[in-house]
Amino acid sequence: MKKGLVLIVEDEVSICSYLEEIFRGDDFKVAIAENGHAALNILRSLEVLPSIIFLDLMMPVMDGHRFLYEIQQNPENARFKNIPVVVVTAAQTQVDGHVVAILRKPPDLERLLELAEKYAL
Repeated sequence: MKKGLVLIVEDEVSICSYLEEIFRGDDFKVAIAENGHAALNILRSLEVLPSIIFLDLMMPVMDGHRFLYEIQQNPENARFKNIPVVVVTAAQTQVDGHVVAILRKPPDLERLLELAEKYAL
């Protein structure tokens, strides 16, 4: 039986492929966006929202910081506000907005699955 939907927002093809393989291999449904703008378009098109978002911070077009602002502060996107977000980044950074975890790249496989299992059932 398929588990919840995971949205991966990541511009690096190798990291994106790695995350997709991990989650699909553990029976999660997966949606992928190459930047924050594409992720917002995906969210707006879905009838059933993702259970969790794995978000890179440094991306072209719309970075992760702006994406977090858009889903957590912009009233137009209020229905996305409570989706748990896990930041996956190479940078040591502070994050504005509510996130459930910050993972350093490359992310630990067990921690990724632990977070996905916790939120995406």
